[in-house]
Amino acid sequence: IKLILKVMRAITINYDESYLQDIEEQGLIPSSDSVDQLSSFETLPRFNIGDYKVRKIFIIPKNITKITRLPAEQRTSHQISMIRAILRPLPSFGHFTSTMQDKLCKIVRHE
Repeated sequence: IKLILKVMRAITINYDESYLQDIEEQGLIPSSDSVDQLSSFETLPRFNIGDYKVRKIFIIPKNITKITRLPAEQRTSHQISMIRAILRPLPSFGHFTSTMQDKLCKIVRHE
């Protein structure tokens, strides 16, 4: 934050002092007095992108994508077992019984 403030001040150095005071009063940049208060923000929790990053890449093969675009009535038992093999590593899919997994694989669609 302090680096950004220094850059903003360096950009505004060509302007007269009254312009700088005006934009400080409007709240567009913090005043010199409030820079010290900004250091207290460093102790606040920050957004950690690692918490929301996908840890495993899940790629659906093109042949499975083609199968999932077929209507449920046209899928063979072999095609359903292929879909099931792809979805099996998903933790949420593993919570279902094998019968329910087969039924889900029969109706699942890829869009």
